[in-house]
Amino acid sequence: MATIVFMVILINPKVLSKDFITYMTDLFTITANQLTTWIVGGGIFLFIVSAAISIFDGFRKARIR
Repeated sequence: MATIVFMVILINPKVLSKDFITYMTDLFTITANQLTTWIVGGGIFLFIVSAAISIFDGFRKARIR
């Protein structure tokens, strides 16, 4: 459930303002589409890695008696 909410928030175009996108594209000399893809993809990747670590930790703790 949290993953779906996170993706909806991150994909919302109002989250990344035009001024922020312009500043970052000038800073890194990339296009706006590349920056948006990088931010959204990186955020989703980090969230999934965090969820996987949490799941692994839960299984590890469940085996301890």
